[in-house]
Amino acid sequence: MSTQYRADEWAVWLEEHRQSGLSVKEFCELIEVSVATFYNWQRKLGKQAQVEIQHGENVGSLNGTSFTPPLCPTTVSRI
Repeated sequence: MSTQYRADEWAVWLEEHRQSGLSVKEFCELIEVSVATFYNWQRKLGKQAQVEIQHGENVGSLNGTSFTPPLCPTTVSRI
């Protein structure tokens, strides 16, 4: 069974990965997604940020949506 995540959840995870010091593979194992999925979202959200910058929009606003951050490797302990 596959789990689908939203862009706002991925934005949080990509930032946490950047700050974690973990390799992409290690990080993906923690959040239980494939490395390919990680890179697809990184590319997709990177393009979105470029478009927002070109249009003078507030980058990182996540299109004005509110959300509850997902459980992330820095906040989840594995058994």
